[in-house]
Amino acid sequence: MKQRKYNFIFSNFNKQLSTKTFANELVPQVHYNIDLNFDCIESVDGFTNFFSTYFSAEEMSYLNDNFANILSSIINFYPYEFYDIISKTYKTRLFFIDSNYNLLEYTNSNFININSIKFSQQPNILLKDNKIYFYDEDFMCYIECDNNLVISSVSASITSFVCSGEELFFIDARDKFNIYYTQKDYLENLQNNLLMFSKISVCPTYGEILKIVNIKNKIYVFQKYKISYIYTNSNNHYLIDVIKINHTIYPNTISANESYIYYSSSNGLFIFDGNETKNIHSLLFNTINTSFEDSGTFFNGYYYLKTSKIENDKKYDLVLRLNENTNPIIYKTSDITSIKTIKSNSIYALVLLKNNGEILYFDNSSTISNEKYIKFNKITFNSYFLKNISSLKIFNKGKFTLIINSDLQKATYEIENNFSIDNINIPGHIFEFEIKSNNNFKIENIFVELNVIEDSND
Repeated sequence: MKQRKYNFIFSNFNKQLSTKTFANELVPQVHYNIDLNFDCIESVDGFTNFFSTYFSAEEMSYLNDNFANILSSIINFYPYEFYDIISKTYKTRLFFIDSNYNLLEYTNSNFININSIKFSQQPNILLKDNKIYFYDEDFMCYIECDNNLVISSVSASITSFVCSGEELFFIDARDKFNIYYTQKDYLENLQNNLLMFSKISVCPTYGEILKIVNIKNKIYVFQKYKISYIYTNSNNHYLIDVIKINHTIYPNTISANESYIYYSSSNGLFIFDGNETKNIHSLLFNTINTSFEDSGTFFNGYYYLKTSKIENDKKYDLVLRLNENTNPIIYKTSDITSIKTIKSNSIYALVLLKNNGEILYFDNSSTISNEKYIKFNKITFNSYFLKNISSLKIFNKGKFTLIINSDLQKATYEIENNFSIDNINIPGHIFEFEIKSNNNFKIENIFVELNVIEDSND
């Protein structure tokens, strides 16, 4: 019999797991411990069907009897809320886009195709200056309060815009390597000729402009491989580079709160604080199939990401609820096309749109009846040699539970700040380390001393 001692160091648990080992044959296999049937919330628990929320049971029966085909074809909607100066109350008009890209309104117990408007693709929906705009790359139309629809003279090619002071900055689909700006104005009064606007050019080497976002009183420009911001000096605008990116950003996932911009990419989920990007929950995203089909939005202090996972050759749609300080919650569902936030005077809701026309609705009154936080990392040591763990030292802040499972023994430790234990003896051939918590915590390092008893006379 021969006994060897190995030391393993696990670092940066909340970012990525790295290992240093003296034995190549004992390099741990790392797993993010997600079980879709256990760790996920089934059927987006807590969300309700928008129609069932908005309409009475009698009205729902009427809708299902008379408009079943329309209801099943809806791909987008917006409850447009406005203040009526005559009645001095807020009113709501319900607008929908169907699978043929028709613009519909539900009014007087009927769905009408407004002005026979039909878009060439799914239009963007935007609320600004008490107007609701609908536009694709061909044209733009808008409605204000109770008035009829107006078709704008603008060829609706704006893909992203922000207002700063008295200026309007925007990206045009016809030219994705320039940011155009003008004096702040109503969108419908913009001229079609881009030559009439001042512009800020980006370097084409870093790809087309994906989106411009305003946080912390700065306008950040997301290109395919770079983030920069617009610097203003004496009414002149310049681009200042912040960071170059070596992964592909998925544009529909870019969303901001007051302090951070979140986005999903080919390398996982990132947050950007204005100075640098930080990869968060990286082990989780190693198991998820992010893509250009993903979309993300902020709601009530959390970032929600619609993405997917393939397990046992079956694709699942997942909705992740997370922020920079808490463990993710995962909803498992199917046929989600997009996710968005709706916000007006009295409406603040998270909306999931499904392929079958179902609109799932989650607002401040909604609750998650069965919250399930995913477990953290699972590390597996796998070899036929008999081993035993003789000591542990953990540098950490906060509380969590450490579970060590082997084929011969199980040990559970409730860990608080900077935990250390010597002279332990946990035998086994295969070990799994599980770390889980519903609290905020940070692990800087875990040191494991592992004795290996080799069946050898060497």
